[in-house]
Amino acid sequence: MATFSRKIILDVGASSLRVAEIMPDRRGGPVLNHLRSHELGVDPSKAADLFPALLQGVENVVKEAGIKSGSATVCLGGPSVFTRMIKLPLTDPSQV
Repeated sequence: MATFSRKIILDVGASSLRVAEIMPDRRGGPVLNHLRSHELGVDPSKAADLFPALLQGVENVVKEAGIKSGSATVCLGGPSVFTRMIKLPLTDPSQV
């Protein structure tokens, strides 16, 4: 299996943002280390309010999660993106 390097993911939505950190396990496979979500609480149609709220939100979430700086992959969803939170059972990684 190819080795996996650390990744930081930033998902920016119209009313919230999510930050995730994916780290390699002992065998080099990806493991979700941190995942945090933050509601922006501003009108997304007002860019003057959105961008400062977005910057503050990213800073707060990264500090809260203890994620160190690094290159990030950014996801900017369009108007027809529908996200759903699903619960996955805890399991041994060897069963995945």
